[in-house]
Amino acid sequence: MSHPHENPDTDLETSQSGKAPEPHTPDAPVQQQANNSSSSRPGPSHRRTAGPGVGMRLRLLPLALTTLLAFSPVLTGPAAASPAAGAPGGSGRSAGSPQLHRLVLSPAQASIRAGASQAYTATGYDAAGRSLGDLTDRTSFSIRPDGSCAAASCTATSRGRHTVTGTVDLGHRGISGTADLEVLVPPAPADPAPAPAGPSGAPVGPSGAPAGPVPGPGASARRAVAPRRGPVAPPRGPAERSRAPVAPTRRQVGWPQPLTGLELLPGRAFIPSGGSLHYFARLVAADGTRQDVTGRTAFSIRFTAAKTSRRIRPDGSCAGAVCTATKLGRHTVTGTLDLGDRTLSGTAALQVVPRFRRTGRPQPLARLVLFPTEATVPAGEPVLFRAEGYDAAGHDLGDFTADTVFSVTPSDSCTITAAQVSCTTAGWYTVTGTVDLGDRTVSGTAILHVVPGPLVTLTLDPPTARVPAGRPQGYRAFGYDPYGNLIGELSADATFTVNPPGSCTITAAQVTCTRAGAYKVTGTVHVGDRAVSGTAVLEVVPGPLAHLRLHPIDATVEAGRHQDYQAFGYDAYWNFIGELGADATFTVNPPGSCTITAAQVTCTMARLYRVTAIIDGISGTASLHVVTGPLDHLALDPSDVTVEAGQPQDYRVVASTGTTTPAVS
Repeated sequence: MSHPHENPDTDLETSQSGKAPEPHTPDAPVQQQANNSSSSRPGPSHRRTAGPGVGMRLRLLPLALTTLLAFSPVLTGPAAASPAAGAPGGSGRSAGSPQLHRLVLSPAQASIRAGASQAYTATGYDAAGRSLGDLTDRTSFSIRPDGSCAAASCTATSRGRHTVTGTVDLGHRGISGTADLEVLVPPAPADPAPAPAGPSGAPVGPSGAPAGPVPGPGASARRAVAPRRGPVAPPRGPAERSRAPVAPTRRQVGWPQPLTGLELLPGRAFIPSGGSLHYFARLVAADGTRQDVTGRTAFSIRFTAAKTSRRIRPDGSCAGAVCTATKLGRHTVTGTLDLGDRTLSGTAALQVVPRFRRTGRPQPLARLVLFPTEATVPAGEPVLFRAEGYDAAGHDLGDFTADTVFSVTPSDSCTITAAQVSCTTAGWYTVTGTVDLGDRTVSGTAILHVVPGPLVTLTLDPPTARVPAGRPQGYRAFGYDPYGNLIGELSADATFTVNPPGSCTITAAQVTCTRAGAYKVTGTVHVGDRAVSGTAVLEVVPGPLAHLRLHPIDATVEAGRHQDYQAFGYDAYWNFIGELGADATFTVNPPGSCTITAAQVTCTMARLYRVTAIIDGISGTASLHVVTGPLDHLALDPSDVTVEAGQPQDYRVVASTGTTTPAVS
């Protein structure tokens, strides 16, 4: 595509006859009449009914009208100029000064988020299309249906299309120009999930994508006509077109479902023979979600104008997303996206028209429109923008991409290479293209929505947990793209496992283990033919005391000797809690000859005893056998007796252990 000032001969045409209709604007009725007259040609010889004189007059009529049009500013300027009709505000221009005839606002089309503001500039033009310079300071701005303007900056909060109007008061009349402003209102994000790291959630995209380029001033009541130079902008889409990608939930792991088709932009365009046009492809879901898939789409072009049964010679070719053709007539551009299990296709109409010389000089650049006007791409994926220029009357001046300097706001995570923009942080961005004309600049904006890219990291929450045996531990799985953007919670898509698995059960995202110890919990999400996993550490500790065991469980001691006991606690799953002797209360039965000191039991009478320890109602028992100790001394009974001489005396021998005195015969 050539620059408008380098090739004034290039123009587009919309019919098969080889004639391109001139764009109809409310400000150029005389020029339209002159062009129509000058472009007429005498009919075939068999239709001529007038004599040679009439034919000569018909041939001179277009020349006379063209001359009158060329000198009309000179002839009418002095007469029309007066002090009352001078410069805006009655500044008193001289009688021969050009009069303000048209006001053009720039940018003519812009998109902002609700509450943000858009700055405008106003440029004036006279009836001949000559620039009168920057009139922003003399212009009063307003916005409807709602919003407000402070100086040349306008803002609004309600979603949808707004009209910004700039007016210069000339005293006896006002000259106005308009611009379109699309306000995007993203819904409030859902309650953020307490992910261990990364953003709490990705915003949900707004709806209401801006349509194609806006027609020239005063043309809003009519359908825009084909531009005169370069490729035409895509036709205006529906008034409300949802362009918000689904909030980054688990459905973002693959393609959004269900899918309804593939949309190509521009849907209809004109190029001169041998020209080329860059296309953009969007994947459209049933809910209106649109995702840019230009880089994954295969483009092709075919000639479709001829109505014949004979084989049509192929025409045109596509290199990537750029298609070209030379044969005049209708062509169909087809984009095909391979989804693996199926393919989606979309088409666009491309009209190839001849080049011909247009009378008069091209008007200066008045506004710049960026394509695509809105794009949604995964983080890190570049978007190639194209800048199309228009004059004050809405005529397409061609591709200004090579002359445009691009910038993006916010710019922290973005890189710009020529007309290619890529950002790695999910969010909303405003891309601005600016052409420097020396005495002024012309800018246009587009909206770039960056959504999380493919899943590469899975994080489990909590990363570490400690629970008693038998108590379930719930987990949540959060997915992140290569740049750390939160895709969303993927717990429902994850498969959980635990190692070692012996004593554990898993229900959905809950893990329950009954054996105390350390476990590794793994969550896995399958994305196509690959798996993405994340791990967490689960520590299972013994539960509350459920069992008490005494040690020794069965003991034998000599009478008078003490027996030490230990009390070991266990939970309901027989996980060892610890030695709890210091916390236990000990008793012995029968208690008559026994004493208890802490966990020591001493009995002096030989027999069988039952020792019991109790902690918070949980008890444990042991058996204690007390036996007679070793012989300590012998004693005779009676020890002192008096008898008559010759009389016998019976004695009893008593063996003593020192603590008991059982009789021994």
